[in-house]
Amino acid sequence: MELSTSQLFLKNSNAIIDICRPLSKIHITHFSYTKSYHSGQRVYFSTHPELLQSYFRNQFHLIGNCEFNPGTYRAQMLLWSTLPHQAIYEDARQRGIPEGFFIIKPHKDYTEFFNFAATQIDKNIANIYFSYIDVLTYIDNLKTKFHSQNKTGLILSLGKILGI
Repeated sequence: MELSTSQLFLKNSNAIIDICRPLSKIHITHFSYTKSYHSGQRVYFSTHPELLQSYFRNQFHLIGNCEFNPGTYRAQMLLWSTLPHQAIYEDARQRGIPEGFFIIKPHKDYTEFFNFAATQIDKNIANIYFSYIDVLTYIDNLKTKFHSQNKTGLILSLGKILGI
């Protein structure tokens, strides 16, 4: 399956990149978001549109951890290396994104998957993720502000939390 470049999931990548830019201060250079409805509908956003394209081209959306039974997840945080279907993450690794982790937030009719990763190999990256967990969970608050603020306001909000 090939996504059209006019697809909303891809068109918003530049805005997502700009909003998430302050995360690079803590070595996080990749962010993706999946909202997986129990009905089967999905919403995807990513700072790496080429990785999202590959996800669909390789039909990972048919086996992906975010798509498989979203109603069964509990609130949790997971490193990529602990998840099934490692072919998905191997594709990311081959594209220079070596390790990441999910924050999973279930709701009544859908589950949200917040995916963070570094594009540099750092043996301490898991420590960085968990040291800044309060900042990363703040991203959840940003999505609710996305429609009510302009992009600059969101960047400043995240920058303020990171102390920049």
